[in-house]
Order: sequence, then structure tokens, then C-alpha cells
Amino acid sequence: MTLHRILIIGSPGAGKSTFARGLAEITGLPLYHIDNLYWNESGEYITRAELIERLDPILRTESWIIDGNYSATFAYRLSFASAVILLDVDFETCKRGIAERTGKPREDIPFVEREVPADLIEAARRYAEHTLPKMLKIINGQPRVKFIHLHSRDDANNYLQKLREGKL
Repeated sequence: MTLHRILIIGSPGAGKSTFARGLAEITGLPLYHIDNLYWNESGEYITRAELIERLDPILRTESWIIDGNYSATFAYRLSFASAVILLDVDFETCKRGIAERTGKPREDIPFVEREVPADLIEAARRYAEHTLPKMLKIINGQPRVKFIHLHSRDDANNYLQKLREGKL
């Protein structure tokens, strides 16, 4: 795989972190979950400036995978990327994904969500209509960046399988 700086984006609950872990396992690229950079263990988030300060040394390295949206830093992250992989998963699947992970410790976020976060459900509901068009416009402004659009979790799993088999 010639891609060496990869952003994984998609709605909350789409399976970005799971996909990113699989991609990192196959490629050997270092994986960074933006949630771990953006949130403190207390469940409080940091400012955009602090997030960029945490991101900057990572972005300037030779290779990485970063999963997460955070549109406030997306254009900046994209300026370093060689590829963007979009998990464009339907709202119902995302809603189930959010509910299924609630209450479980995860390596991609530094705290455990004790109840289904209503703000994430709302963000997932609004993603296709409001967030995604803005992100696509930014991506279209970076023609040197390879764009991979996966339309379901099955597409994501098939992509990883083909990569594992050397067919990509």
C-alpha cells in the first residue's frame, strides 16, 4: 500500500475506530484516535488550539492513520494526508453502533460513556445531510489526496479483506 497518511472519517457509530484498527494491523502504520487527543479522562474536551498542538507532531511524521471527524481541524489534517477513507454508513447502523459501545471501555476514547450520548445520536442523524457535504467540499479542494468511499460496514470489511489478500 503506497498510502502512508490516512484519515478515516464518517458518522459517529459508523465503525471508524474498528476499521482503523484493522487497517493499522494490515499496514503496520501507527494509529491515532482523535478522540484520545481531544478528550481528557474526565470526559472534558480541550480547545481547538490544544488539539492542533497535540496533532501537529503526529501529522508531521512520515506515516499514520487518524480516525475521527472533528471538522474544526479537518482541513488542517487533510493538508498532510495522502488519503481519506469515508465510511458512509446509514443512520440506523450508526445509531446501533453508538448504543452497542456505550458502557464499554474502548481504546479509542479515554473514558467510558455510561449512557447513550444523545448528542452523538443527533450528530449521526445530521451527518449525511449537514456534516458530510462540508467535508466533501474540503476533500474536493485537495485533488492530490486519494479518496476512498465505502458505503457500508460490509464494504469496509471487504476493503480490508482485499487489502489483506494483496488485491489492492
